[in-house]
Amino acid sequence: MLAGQAEILFESSTGTITVTGSADGVNLALEMDMLEPTEQPPPNLQGQIRQELDPCSETPWDRQSIDPLLSSLVNALDSQGQYLPVLERLDEVPSHPKIAFAPAIILRPRTRRGLVRCYENIVNQLRNDATVPFCIRKVCEIVDDNGKCDAFPDASSDSDQNETG
Repeated sequence: MLAGQAEILFESSTGTITVTGSADGVNLALEMDMLEPTEQPPPNLQGQIRQELDPCSETPWDRQSIDPLLSSLVNALDSQGQYLPVLERLDEVPSHPKIAFAPAIILRPRTRRGLVRCYENIVNQLRNDATVPFCIRKVCEIVDDNGKCDAFPDASSDSDQNETG
């Protein structure tokens, strides 16, 4: 339900395996990929939990911060959901959701989450009428050196039209 980035280091001389937070940060995040869309909490509740998770995204072992988030999450999944603040995995398959504080290491390829966040920021800026710099328009659109393009009829009035790409 909560996932973070980690690095696994192997010391060949001693045979020791060490798990540490990623050099890019733990970036603890809410993950709902394992649930069907109909099983997931409403988007507004997911957003609320993500906001509450932000301040503790680098401290996955801070139980005073993480336990209430996991409790909120299981309650958002089902009114009869239950959070178990124990360091044990659940052996049974319950009829209602249960979440335990049971850290696990799951190996998988790195995601492009950072890139996706960057694209989301760009889209949000464009939705808020951000001005697209001429050098970017020149790469993404067919424009002449004066900034004229059918998609941007007022492009010649931009202050950055003389930039080179």
